[in-house]
Amino acid sequence: QTVPLEENEIAHESQGDTETDERLAVLQKVIAALPPLDRGLVLLYLEEHSYREIAAVLGLSETNVATKLHRLKLRVREEMLKLTKTNL
Repeated sequence: QTVPLEENEIAHESQGDTETDERLAVLQKVIAALPPLDRGLVLLYLEEHSYREIAAVLGLSETNVATKLHRLKLRVREEMLKLTKTNL
């Protein structure tokens, strides 16, 4: 039996984990507040592009991409913790 896409999406959304949804909303907020280059780095990383691909797109070296991403991950994690503690 096939289920129309719209019904499947509604069923999936209604079963959503509210904690996960909240964490995603916080992550989106943190990413949106980043400077353009950092936001691009994070988004390309989340889209699972390789460091080589990210470097080529942004005009950086692979080493620079790795260093910046490491620092950004720490920064995003800190910001998410701040925002989730504030919302408690």
